[in-house]
Amino acid sequence: MPACSPPVNSPKGAGEPLPGQLPERGAVEIKSVAEDGWLTAGGAQVSKYWEKYRLVLVTNYRDFLLVGEDRAGRPTVLESLRLAESAEDFRARLAQPRAFAQARGERLLEYLKRVLLCAAPLNNPRDVAWFLASYARDARARLEEKPDLPALAALRGALENALGLHFEAEDGEHFFRSTLIQTLFYGVFSAWVLWHREIALRSPRPPGEGPGVRVDAGSPRPSGEGPGVRAEALGDETLDVYLNADCYWKNVPRPVWEFTLGGYQVLKKWLSYRELELLGRPLCADEALEFTWMVRRIAALILLRPLLDENYRRCVDECAKWPQD
Repeated sequence: MPACSPPVNSPKGAGEPLPGQLPERGAVEIKSVAEDGWLTAGGAQVSKYWEKYRLVLVTNYRDFLLVGEDRAGRPTVLESLRLAESAEDFRARLAQPRAFAQARGERLLEYLKRVLLCAAPLNNPRDVAWFLASYARDARARLEEKPDLPALAALRGALENALGLHFEAEDGEHFFRSTLIQTLFYGVFSAWVLWHREIALRSPRPPGEGPGVRVDAGSPRPSGEGPGVRAEALGDETLDVYLNADCYWKNVPRPVWEFTLGGYQVLKKWLSYRELELLGRPLCADEALEFTWMVRRIAALILLRPLLDENYRRCVDECAKWPQD
């Protein structure tokens, strides 16, 4: 649970957590509606909390500010949400709680979810997608609150001129704004995926079989038949071929991994020539995908080997005989 400052009439230190039980998600500083949340966020009490917890949620019920740290390790407001412009405006809105909740409730819930998950590591595309979708919903709500934005009108006109299309009437405006938000946030998600792949390919490589490659036992491959050939040639044993701690190729059939050409183990040799020390850079995503296609091509060659051998023998038997002299 987040730590809160103690109530006015509580004993000193009553809101402090027990030693060794620091909250995982930071602290909460709550002030009255009349106080300025931004001034509170820059005050001594919040600075004290920040030094200890590194994350402090400051609120006066109408403003919410998450104080974290920037890239240089200094305190900064990471994200804020305003429900009302002033204390009087806030009290007036509370006179109609259902309408107030309908207008601001979704944004408040999304904001609090992001605050509680702020310190969670982002290494899963699903988690990144959730955060971006949450910010996209917040961006949509912000645009709905401000229908007449000159910057959006200029952008809309530029797109219409460049693409030769027109967003007409109210439906067209809604389509334009929705498309703009989706394009921006899907673009950010795509950039994160590419960045994560690059980081994975740069990760330190664990020790193991071969230079820079670890091979572990994979899942048993079910027996079956391919198109026109029997698949027993691949066997039931598979291997997981690790490029590094995060990137690996799962369930490579052992005969494919051990396939040799000219006395060299093809897949292992291909990877050894692409060591970071030799290549001078990590593998890109397309190069890692090429290894996958190599595995599939070699597997196809192994499965087709009986047919290829039979075709070779048939060609030999049916070829013309040249005179001895």
